[in-house]
Amino acid sequence: MRDRNALSTVLIIDDMPDNINILIEFLKDDFKILAATSGKKGVELALSDINPPDLILLDILMPDINGYEVCEQLKNNENTKNIPIIFVTVVSEVMDATKGFELGAVDYITKPFHPPVVKARIKTHLTLLNQKKELEQANATKDKLFSTISHDMKNKFFTLLSNIELMEEYYNDLDESNKRDAITRISNSSRQIYTLFENLFTWARTQTKRIDVLPLEISLSKAVKETTDLFKDEIIAKKINLKVKIDPDARVFCDEDMFLFIMRNLLHNSIKYCDDNQQISISSNLEDERQIIIVKDTGKGMKQDIGDSIDKICAGPSRLGTRDEGGSGLGLLLVKEFAELNNGLVQISSKENVGTKVLVSFPEKAVMI
Repeated sequence: MRDRNALSTVLIIDDMPDNINILIEFLKDDFKILAATSGKKGVELALSDINPPDLILLDILMPDINGYEVCEQLKNNENTKNIPIIFVTVVSEVMDATKGFELGAVDYITKPFHPPVVKARIKTHLTLLNQKKELEQANATKDKLFSTISHDMKNKFFTLLSNIELMEEYYNDLDESNKRDAITRISNSSRQIYTLFENLFTWARTQTKRIDVLPLEISLSKAVKETTDLFKDEIIAKKINLKVKIDPDARVFCDEDMFLFIMRNLLHNSIKYCDDNQQISISSNLEDERQIIIVKDTGKGMKQDIGDSIDKICAGPSRLGTRDEGGSGLGLLLVKEFAELNNGLVQISSKENVGTKVLVSFPEKAVMI
């Protein structure tokens, strides 16, 4: 039984009940159906906040207001202007139906109805609508991402240049301790800028499909140890209690460089959002021939509605760490894309002031086809 809640809603506007009944009969299994026998009622249903339609089948000739007028009203309304409208017409009216394209309609179907054609047209335009929405969302995310990167880049370069200028102008007046502090800040800013550029170029390569994916069976425990060793100083500096529980024989089938990138980013984020003496755990378990890696922390966490989606995290404001560590969200976006390139999945759950848990899963070994 198909989930009715997952079906798209089609609104049929036609003053002939027989036509509505015919359409309902062969569309009811694939779509949720709304129906109106007048243009006025159709407009009311289209503007409804309770169950707005995803697509409208609109008759041209109706007694109160005709289909052209209905189409014009809906296309001039901000809430309904993007709903695809398909005109329903008899063959003799086809030439008139072209007027509807000028008003914003996307297609027309003719009476008598041919069910496979009607279904195909509806599904095609719903697919196009969904693709348009996804593209708009992706572009909005990218715009936000580049805005955040630009902001972070300016801040990092400002810190870098400020410390270089300080050293240039007051070098002879600074004691050794101040010199060391300035050099450390220059070094940290340089590394952060390099990492940001590296992530940006890597992400650009994934978008243009110019990145090689070479999956192989790798040792999970070895990869985790390599990652934790890399962040040993940061873990010690924040007095973080790190617990690792990985089966020594556990394996994942994944591109090694991408997997190490994923683990580095997940551990880096946990450290970034943990305060002194908090906890981070890295564990794994095998389920249905997939290795599930869990990175969990007791850090500052996020609001639940943000933490449920990587896209929302990346599209939201850049969040500072517990010691004001910056970030663009680009690393986490790459985590998602690298996982997907390797048949992997990423899930995030988080609660503000409680902590964050990230589950990332990969096949244990190559799938034989």
